[in-house]
Amino acid sequence: MVNSKPPLALVSSLSASDVRELGSIFVGAARTLAITIRGKTNAGATAGLRVKLRFSPDSKNWDSVDYTYFDLNLDAGNETQETHLIDTPEHGYMVVLVENLDASQPATNIRVWHTTIRWSKSVTEISSGDE
Repeated sequence: MVNSKPPLALVSSLSASDVRELGSIFVGAARTLAITIRGKTNAGATAGLRVKLRFSPDSKNWDSVDYTYFDLNLDAGNETQETHLIDTPEHGYMVVLVENLDASQPATNIRVWHTTIRWSKSVTEISSGDE
């Protein structure tokens, strides 16, 4: 499948045990946030990637504890893609972080996309992050 929407972030290489902030997303009156991650681990990897989300009411003061997280299933040596649905708090921002859980191998070609489903007065609106 080809995703024509530009990703929130593209990380060419993430060192072993490294964590990188990928960007923030305005959730406003969001109902659900869909996060899609694609990445590749080396053939010798024994652990995969973790996506973490943290909340801020103002995009300046971020929670120090993850709001939620999920792990990308490990398929050592191959590219893997997963999408997870997140119920978000309203009227704030979510920052997306990715962590390489492998202690000795880098991960490569990491891409993250998001789609926000928002409440509106008449219908549910779907946004691909191109606000």
